[in-house]
Amino acid sequence: MLYRLAKTAPDGLILLPESALDKLESAGLTEIRVLLCAAAKLSRGPLPEEELTEALLPHFSGEDLRAALAFWRGCGVLETDGGKPGKRYAVRTFAAPDKPEKKLMPDPDTPPFYSGMDLENAAKSNPDYKNLVDFMEKRLDKVFNTGELATIWSYLDYMKMPADVVMLIAEDCCERGHGNLRYITKAVISFQDQGLTSYEKANAYYLAQTQKEKFARKIKKLFGMGDRALTRTEDAHLAEWMGWNFSDEMLDLAYEKTVSAAAKPSINYMHKILLNWHQEGIATPGDAERYKPSKKAEPGQVGDKSYDLDAAFEKAVQRQRKDL
Repeated sequence: MLYRLAKTAPDGLILLPESALDKLESAGLTEIRVLLCAAAKLSRGPLPEEELTEALLPHFSGEDLRAALAFWRGCGVLETDGGKPGKRYAVRTFAAPDKPEKKLMPDPDTPPFYSGMDLENAAKSNPDYKNLVDFMEKRLDKVFNTGELATIWSYLDYMKMPADVVMLIAEDCCERGHGNLRYITKAVISFQDQGLTSYEKANAYYLAQTQKEKFARKIKKLFGMGDRALTRTEDAHLAEWMGWNFSDEMLDLAYEKTVSAAAKPSINYMHKILLNWHQEGIATPGDAERYKPSKKAEPGQVGDKSYDLDAAFEKAVQRQRKDL
């Protein structure tokens, strides 16, 4: 992709399209500096994107540079191949003074562009934004650049997520070893998609996740699974067990019966035992010991030996020998 100035003039002058004049008030110091530096590099002709960014990176951070270039593409000052504006950010367009103002809806996949002045105004007028930035800079142990500050502002302004929910998400991400803005942004988007847009809902979700993870660690420890991830089937079984509210004693007993009955103890085998107990209303170890399964128990139920394929095969062979 080639970058070029939309309008060129002799003597090294920079010509700004009339449509860009109204947007200059939104440009911050960084955007102005990027434009001047980019114009100096493009004054002799178009440059590939890689070459232009490589030339400017020593003077700006990557996020600031990409955001500023997008801003000037949206203003019509910079063009890329075919003279089409870049698509990274959605930018408001302004009509001529004698026509009503026309606005473009934000791109659903990317937040709108926020200039340095936008962010300064947000920090002054919105205490939640200032508090969120302070919290995240301390938690991530870094000072954010303009692009990162714009990302944080988009949580509140564009995604309409409450600051306390974002803080909760950021705290959890950091605790799990994912203390970076890219990961936190994905988590914020996920919470928005799931409708977890209040502190009460988000906190309830985390409490449920904590209980689920604690329960999974207990079961994995029983089976000596270490750090192996659960399969989808195993994960579904554990979710059912939690819903059945078996005590730790019952889970330990089900595991013991699994180990004593199955050639290869597994979560799937233990699930058959717990499912049978759940269906029969067995809730205590005493109930389980007194329980006498039907002689016509289905394969996999407690007390039924037919699910041991090796034993069943051996019995069939013995019966056949007697018949002979």
